[in-house]
Amino acid sequence: MEEQLHQSQKMALVGQLTAGVSHDLNNLLAVISTNLDLIEDVATTGRVGQLAAAARRAVDLGAKLTGQLLSFSRRRKFEPTLVNVSQLISQFEGLMRQAVGRGYDIRLRIDAQLWRCHVDPSLLETALLNLILNARDAMPHGGALELETRNVIVHEGSASSRRARSYVRLSVTDTGSGISPEVRERVFEPFFTTKEAGKGTGLGLSMVEGFVRQTGGWVNIESAPGAGTTVALYLPKAPETLKA
Repeated sequence: MEEQLHQSQKMALVGQLTAGVSHDLNNLLAVISTNLDLIEDVATTGRVGQLAAAARRAVDLGAKLTGQLLSFSRRRKFEPTLVNVSQLISQFEGLMRQAVGRGYDIRLRIDAQLWRCHVDPSLLETALLNLILNARDAMPHGGALELETRNVIVHEGSASSRRARSYVRLSVTDTGSGISPEVRERVFEPFFTTKEAGKGTGLGLSMVEGFVRQTGGWVNIESAPGAGTTVALYLPKAPETLKA
């Protein structure tokens, strides 16, 4: 009991920290956004306009990140809606390729008949971006990155029978360095990272896991050193009674 209380206190402190960081970051983004408004008013075309548009996309991503940080600290209202994940990925593809950069073979295996799920689309986009950038970082010399969506039914009596229901499975697979069993057990811990100082906060996967858990789903990781990694998000299928 004492150990559980200690862990709860630590998580509360983490929540306060992330909420404070999110507030300060939102203030900075507001200043940047205001200045971009002025730049865009006078530079709608040409090189300056292109750079302003790229900066605007970065600000939008930053705003989504602060939203996920606030969700992690439980201070952001969860705003779910009916989402077709395959369509979301198609709309997200251009930004995803830009974020990953050159030297990577990005493959999409998208189910056109995918069920809809009831999730916050902004948080899902941020979670997906986290997974994509993690996959890229695991392949510093280039490689293949695959996104797949498919419908999955977990049956009673299976290894995951306690989660028996219908899911939308979204997975990100890379051909990178892989993860050892010891590291895999800790990847969802807040602030745990194997990256160099200044290269990562250690919050990415813990925020992804927290978001998926809020939907009623779960995250599964399959990996081995030298054999790449697959991170799969299992998002519950939306009830048929829900309407867009």
